[in-house]
Amino acid sequence: MFVAYSAWFVQDKWKTLVHTARIAPQQRRGEPVPQELLDRVLAAHAYWSQHQAKQHSKNQAAILKITVAHAVRNGVEDNHSI
Repeated sequence: MFVAYSAWFVQDKWKTLVHTARIAPQQRRGEPVPQELLDRVLAAHAYWSQHQAKQHSKNQAAILKITVAHAVRNGVEDNHSI
């Protein structure tokens, strides 16, 4: 049987896993989670966090190019924006 989860539900579970992986085993409550899984969660989280940071930088550069091109096209001269 297929169960459809909403994005917020999955995101909440992911954040809980990341939080669990970051705290010491003796501080964890509830059902034990295999350390191998928590190690994989941290590795995936680090990878996607770095990927998002790179993507954010690319988006910022693209926005700057569009802004500069728009200013040049409209004859706006501003030495601070170029």
